[in-house]
Amino acid sequence: MLYGGTLVQDLDFGSVPHREPAPLNGAGPWAWHEVGIDGGSKVAALYGASGPLTVKIASGHHQAVARVADGLVVTAVAEDGTVEALEDPRRWVTSVQWHPEALELPAGERQAPFRAFVEVCRNGAGRA
Repeated sequence: MLYGGTLVQDLDFGSVPHREPAPLNGAGPWAWHEVGIDGGSKVAALYGASGPLTVKIASGHHQAVARVADGLVVTAVAEDGTVEALEDPRRWVTSVQWHPEALELPAGERQAPFRAFVEVCRNGAGRA
């Protein structure tokens, strides 16, 4: 981990499924749940929002953030409190703990974060 921090090595099966298959419309290998994304965050901007929003995500992880590394801020969490996104407020670095590319998602929703990221790269906004 570049920034440091620690991980929960193996999530318990709690109230929010993070890895067991719970297919949306009978398709896909994902566990589906919602995450709350902070308004004004880079992750919110990837979804075209400036305010807070809730997004249904395709999850497939058994590890999670235990201690957030110095210099990073949490910008999305699951209902059970699991950290689902981190950002560096000093430069354009962000991470998500889900699969925005999941084919079960509508094309516009699936493509939005990648298109926004390409625009960030194209416009040289990697420093802020």
